Amino acid sequence: MKNLKKIAIMLIIAAMSLSTAACSKQGDSSSGSSTGDSGSESSTDTSGSESSVSTSGTVERKEGFPLSDEKVELEIWTIRSTQVEDLETNKLTQWYEEQTNVHVNWISIESADATTAFNLTLASHEYPDVYARRFSTSEIMMCAEDGVLLPLNDLIDEYGPNLKQKWEENPAFVEYMTAPDGNVYTFFDADTGTHLLAENKMFVYKPWLDKLGLDVPETTEDFKKMLIAFRDQDPNGNGIKDEIPYLSCMGWGGSSPFGYMIDPFELSTDFFREEDGTVVYKRNTDGFRDGLAYMRDLYAEGLITEETFVQDMTQLYAVVAATDDSSVLVGCSSGIWQGMFNDNTGVNKQYDYVAIPPLKGPTGLQQTATTCPDGIYTFFQNDCAITKECEIPEIAVQWLDYWLGEEATWIQYYGWEEGVDYEVVDEPSVRGDEKSYRYLFSSDPVQNINWLNTVIPRCDFYDVRFSMTYDPTNIDTLLWQVAQPYNDYLVYTGKPLVSWSSDTQLAERQNNFRTLFGEYTKENEVAFVIGTRDLDAEWETYCQELEDLGLKEYTEIMQEVYNQ
Repeated sequence: MKNLKKIAIMLIIAAMSLSTAACSKQGDSSSGSSTGDSGSESSTDTSGSESSVSTSGTVERKEGFPLSDEKVELEIWTIRSTQVEDLETNKLTQWYEEQTNVHVNWISIESADATTAFNLTLASHEYPDVYARRFSTSEIMMCAEDGVLLPLNDLIDEYGPNLKQKWEENPAFVEYMTAPDGNVYTFFDADTGTHLLAENKMFVYKPWLDKLGLDVPETTEDFKKMLIAFRDQDPNGNGIKDEIPYLSCMGWGGSSPFGYMIDPFELSTDFFREEDGTVVYKRNTDGFRDGLAYMRDLYAEGLITEETFVQDMTQLYAVVAATDDSSVLVGCSSGIWQGMFNDNTGVNKQYDYVAIPPLKGPTGLQQTATTCPDGIYTFFQNDCAITKECEIPEIAVQWLDYWLGEEATWIQYYGWEEGVDYEVVDEPSVRGDEKSYRYLFSSDPVQNINWLNTVIPRCDFYDVRFSMTYDPTNIDTLLWQVAQPYNDYLVYTGKPLVSWSSDTQLAERQNNFRTLFGEYTKENEVAFVIGTRDLDAEWETYCQELEDLGLKEYTEIMQEVYNQ
């Protein structure tokens, strides 16, 4: 099966080369551009009345818009964004229907119910034309084996110029998207959010640093001294020793303290691929033990509170949010970005907490883990699939493919009407350009201009995303800023962004081990820090317990995964 996939990947790449050569001979005939002349079709009736809509018929390949000479419709199943008011009346929905001559019947599902709702469609055999959702590789294989999803290889070759261009620019994407049977079943969602390069970040409340005259800590000892100052020097000025030097939770997205605080002693990751390709386990090393000892010392000093290990994110938000300066309690917290601990409801805003670089440990280690191999696309997920129920898959592919182009990315971020959706201003952009693009609409709390990069494939353009006007209160400015202190210290773990396995039993064992080891290490690492288990006396016993749980087999499985 591996050989089949490799052959398929080589054939796809070869086909892309031939396609590129052919296009260069034919000249520039850009597909899917809304800025070109779309003729009288732009005034087509978009009411979607039953008499004007067709769901079948022969479709010829189209260059640009519209995608069909007669009105057609697609049923698209998607997860509702809380920041999009109504997909049916959304300005982008209406514009795209005018351009494409495709009316969409949306099946919009609440996020909390999405997994259950998706599984119900599979169980009932009532499939939409398109699933606009993210797919795990195991879900793709299951749906493909049951014949639910259409293989897209030939359709993409004929109707997917933007996707093929992305494959040419990023050959790894072909491997990420190709199933073990050699077929491609989805489009994709790729993110250039630089904040995702490093998950384990630390954020410090800058007004307290300034008030106490403290520098940004550089070493583990500096960090401890800063926390002591927060504890003892009354930085909120209310005369009460109520400050909490560090507070977080054990949630996802770098919230756990067992990331940033371990990194100066050992790279905080489960598995790591060495230069020779060998995969090793990292949470049982001497360095990891030294990191736990450092955290144990901070906890004993009252610099890490017990609530960090028992509360959830909602409780964390409630403690962080302050009604005035004298009620600010939390000096620092951790996460991918400030929104992991601060919901912006207090006077202490997200931008008041600044990212500080990785700490330098006693042996000189200064590092943070990343799973991003190229430093550009920090996230990749197979996304958007066409089902066997779709009677116009050629049009569905074109409808989806458009959103992987640069023009579509501009539209998703800024809209398309200058002076209405955005304006160009003589102010610096997030990435430092002299001119920038400023939104003229807000998504706080909801908007109805665009889809905010939901429901569609996406290939983030770095130049597009960070051309927006620099604004410290804007989320994309924050996400850019928080990445900068970490970019020089990234260590690639070797973990693939996407992994496939045709061995379902192997995948099941991997998932079982991940759950088993995740729960066991979390419980015991907390115990070593808070003192309910003796780190000095029981560390070797604990390491043997990991072996007894099946660490050798787990490592062998991960070696196969990392080798893909």
